[in-house]
Amino acid sequence: MKNIIVLIALLLPHAVFSQTLDRQVIGSSGAYAEAGNISMSYTVGEAVVATGSSGTIVLTQGFQQPDNMMVGIESVESRVSINAYPNPTAGEIILDFTVVNPSEFILQVFDVSGKLMMNPETLKVENSTKHQIDFSEFSSGNYFIVMKNQDGTLNSNIKIQKID
Repeated sequence: MKNIIVLIALLLPHAVFSQTLDRQVIGSSGAYAEAGNISMSYTVGEAVVATGSSGTIVLTQGFQQPDNMMVGIESVESRVSINAYPNPTAGEIILDFTVVNPSEFILQVFDVSGKLMMNPETLKVENSTKHQIDFSEFSSGNYFIVMKNQDGTLNSNIKIQKID
C-alpha cells in the first residue's frame, strides 16, 4: 500500500503539470494588435524555417502559422469563352465567342516573330457571336490571335497553325 501511495505521489505532479502544445514564437522583436474583428501579429528575426512530424503531429518552426490554415483554389467563372476552328486551317478561322456581358475586344494577328499580320480590328461581342478571319493569304506557319480588352489588358492568346 505504501508503494502505491509513493507511486501516485510521484506520478500525480507529472500528470497535472505536463507539457502542453501551446503556440510560442521566439523572435527578436514583434507585436500583436487588434481593432474590431481584425487582428495582426508579426515577429522580426525568424530566419530559420523547419518542419518536423511524428505520427499525426506536425510542427512548423519559424514563421507564424494561422490557426485555420486553409489552402485552395477559388473557382472563378470565366466571363469570356473563345473557341477557334478549324485549327489547323488552310483558309478561314471562325472565332466563336460566348460572353456574360456585352464587351468590345481589339483583335490582332501576329506571326511567330511578332510581326503584325493584319490591322487591329475592334469587335463588339454580345452573348454568342461568331467572327471570321481569313488566313488564306498568309504563308504556312504558326500565328497568334491576340484579344485585348478596350483598356489594353490581354484577354486571350490563341495559337493557329496555317497549312497549305
